Amino acid sequence: MKRSKLFETAGRTLLITVLAVSAAAAAKPTPRVFRVGHYRLADGIVRTGQLCLVSDNELLVKSADTARIKKYAAVEVKNFVVATDSFVVLRNIDVVVNEVVSRYPSAMVQVCRPAGRLELYQLRGPMEVYGSTNGSKTALWGVSGLRNGLAGAVVGAATGAMLDKNSGQFKEQEMTVFLLRRPGTPALQTLQPETRSACDLLRATVADDAALSASVRYLSASSCTPETILNVLTQYAARATTNLPKP
Repeated sequence: MKRSKLFETAGRTLLITVLAVSAAAAAKPTPRVFRVGHYRLADGIVRTGQLCLVSDNELLVKSADTARIKKYAAVEVKNFVVATDSFVVLRNIDVVVNEVVSRYPSAMVQVCRPAGRLELYQLRGPMEVYGSTNGSKTALWGVSGLRNGLAGAVVGAATGAMLDKNSGQFKEQEMTVFLLRRPGTPALQTLQPETRSACDLLRATVADDAALSASVRYLSASSCTPETILNVLTQYAARATTNLPKP
């Protein structure tokens, strides 16, 4: 009996140890990676350093002249380069996720298509995503009041209604969306990967290119991945830039 209790106690101790180690491993934050680059603040001066983009509203910089890490919000920055990736700050933009609009006073975004007929940017980071409990947009109507989201974003419904973020229907999650500006369309449009709306916008964008249009005609939402979006739009912009004849 004593030996049985001894094994039982040892087993419990081992289980507690394993759970504690697992919890510690899960809680360990992702290490921040700094890369060589340069940045331009609101004063227009270009500075060099080791840069790390934490989110759309936080840039960390290590300089050779100081050991202290400097932190910059999007409102303080004009543009910057990290390794070979270029970033700009867009101001007063609307981002649509799950048919809900978030207004960003400023956001750091990666430039995906710096030349050609298209402007394409990638916005990546934690976003507060709305999930309707009944799947109907009518649930969004008639709700009053504005709330501040991440990075000071103002959230409203795509239909024009305002949402109460205290309703418990918002969930923060890491996401990647693309912002597209097409010729003749001054406003940036959101491409949220793996959604039907992204497929529709992709088809509309390449509609004047017979080959690319055919390749996305039956594209499903699940296949409309970030890689697919980048690949299709990169091909489209390259063909337009080089004036290749379209079949």
